[in-house]
Amino acid sequence: MVEKYRFGNNTDGTEVTAYRISDGEGSCVTLLDRGATVQSICLSREGGPVDVALGYDTVEQYAAGTCYLGAGIGRVGNRIGGARFTVDGKEYKVSANERGNCLHGGNVGFDRKMWDAQVIDDEVVFTLVSPDGEEGFPGEMKSEIRYGFRNKTLSIEYKACVSKPCPVNLTNHTYFNLNGQGQGTILDHSMKIDADLVTVTDEQLIPTGENIPVEGTPFDFREAKTIVRDLDESNTMIGYGKGYDHNFCLNGDGFRKVVELTGDRTGISMEVWTDQPAVQVYCGGAYPDEKGKEGKDYGRFAGIALETQNYPDAVNHPEFPNSILRPGEEYRTRTEYRFF
Repeated sequence: MVEKYRFGNNTDGTEVTAYRISDGEGSCVTLLDRGATVQSICLSREGGPVDVALGYDTVEQYAAGTCYLGAGIGRVGNRIGGARFTVDGKEYKVSANERGNCLHGGNVGFDRKMWDAQVIDDEVVFTLVSPDGEEGFPGEMKSEIRYGFRNKTLSIEYKACVSKPCPVNLTNHTYFNLNGQGQGTILDHSMKIDADLVTVTDEQLIPTGENIPVEGTPFDFREAKTIVRDLDESNTMIGYGKGYDHNFCLNGDGFRKVVELTGDRTGISMEVWTDQPAVQVYCGGAYPDEKGKEGKDYGRFAGIALETQNYPDAVNHPEFPNSILRPGEEYRTRTEYRFF
């Protein structure tokens, strides 16, 4: 069942609408058409529901926020080094919104757009048209993000097509805290990642082009361990990210389980399933002190983002999986977050 209600208004007066999908068993997900955003994930538990997603209570907070809470990210999630790339011999310069690089689509990425929304069979389908040249990207891009929620499983399906060759890397930026939003940090959560390699970055978190084995490093999550156990910021790569903010090169292909995460206090577990080649793990080491939903305190390590996607800066690294979508092709990918 999908319930639709007014969430608030943007500064230009346009209305922001919330869509609450209930699974019929006491759990629900709330979505916003501003940014195709996941505003909450409330799981039914003995003793009352637990909201495991960071978010805000007002449109004003989302407008002021800088951490992409719950948002749909595009055209290109993650970073493009130097805010430039070349396709078919032509160089494009895109918005440089982070230390001379392009992060999460530029100054006004998909996270700050008003998406069209339609309820279809207990799912919510958001669509957006990005015009040719927006944020410097070539061609018109039509995007679709479809959210479903059944049996405590949040499914996200992405589609896109373009009128000119363009890099595309859509993802979602929900921050999870399986102890409940505003209930301390995620440092004692247990995590397992099915990845033998991690991408090396420079001090600006731009890939060097090298992927190194995780074995013998703090990035080895092939067996479950707490996030904090090897979180040594004297390690150069971890220091660059102020904690984990790195691309893990996932093993296997096809739709598969790639991450397991468990809250240390609630015992709530989450599995991440995807058909993507990588996951950016960001444990919120640079998250600012601020107020979230219900006035809860957020800050450093308040949540962890598990962004399934292509490799960062793939458009500038031919050795990485291809990120260029061409006219006549369809970008299509799927991710599920399964809760137990």
